[in-house]
Amino acid sequence: SSGINAEYGVVAEVAKGNTKLALTCSVFAGGIQIIMGFFFLGFLVWVISTPILCGFTTAAALSIGFGQLSKLLGIKGVRRQFWQNIYDTLKNIEKTRWPDAVLGISCIILLALLRFLQKWAENKRNRAYSTTTVRILPM
Repeated sequence: SSGINAEYGVVAEVAKGNTKLALTCSVFAGGIQIIMGFFFLGFLVWVISTPILCGFTTAAALSIGFGQLSKLLGIKGVRRQFWQNIYDTLKNIEKTRWPDAVLGISCIILLALLRFLQKWAENKRNRAYSTTTVRILPM
């Protein structure tokens, strides 16, 4: 997902509205990814330093998060570029559609609660197994 969004950002910058060029860039980038996967070249990622990978991952997370914020709040007419997206979202914050915002935020809370309950149940199950001792030989 983050690769797709990062690729879209690069393609949008290169293509500048040219659909054929955008399609060509996307197919070319996807082809490279398929070839690298086919030849098991994922180990090449180890050549890239950890700070670079962490920075890329953080930037992708921020880009995706801010890209979804306007949709979560139900704000229409927000541009896709990162800084324009943040600006348009903050500028139009008073146009928030409250039913959309309440539904989206409640779904996020529900997902977080379900994840918490799953981890709680796993910990409870693991504690139950770890406290049970079985004596095989009499002492």
